[in-house]
Amino acid sequence: MSSKRKTRKKIKKSQFSIIAPATLNFAELNDIVAKSGEDVIAKVCKPLLYEITEDLQHQNIELKLKINKIKDDKAYTLFAGHNYTREYVRALVMRGTSYVQGVIVVETQDGFKYRVTFGAFTIRRINTSRKKDIRKIGFDIIRDKAKETNNIDFISDVLFEKISSKIYDEAKKVSPLRHVGILKTKLIYMPKI
Repeated sequence: MSSKRKTRKKIKKSQFSIIAPATLNFAELNDIVAKSGEDVIAKVCKPLLYEITEDLQHQNIELKLKINKIKDDKAYTLFAGHNYTREYVRALVMRGTSYVQGVIVVETQDGFKYRVTFGAFTIRRINTSRKKDIRKIGFDIIRDKAKETNNIDFISDVLFEKISSKIYDEAKKVSPLRHVGILKTKLIYMPKI
């Protein structure tokens, strides 16, 4: 008896370079290999913000970029969210201090909806009423910023910590703070363009 040998057909694959959204100045990221452009659409790539800006302060922010369009050999992406790396958040939490977290859903001027999670890390332990005050300050600032800006400006304000510094300036009047940051964002709804 002779055994038949199976041969694999070589499948031709294409290489696509990932392009960041307009918020990040259409920076070119790593390449992705796939059989066709349809296989790549809706995939999420997770680069660090540091890979785009080359600023060491941004090495703890992980982006979520969803591929939504293929043109020639380029895969264009859409900002689907971001989050702090787990190790960085764990390093910020310390014994004898308080951590105030708030989650809010906001809508930008042009109809994009995001679920935004912010966190404030205090120098010493604080009571519940002060935590509520800090949370309220954070919610008000994030909601107002989203109402008055479009999607691109809102994302850049979140990523480049303009909103965080505004929350820090207001919330430090309630209690001394070590760090305030937008820990996570997630795109919930996108209007049809």
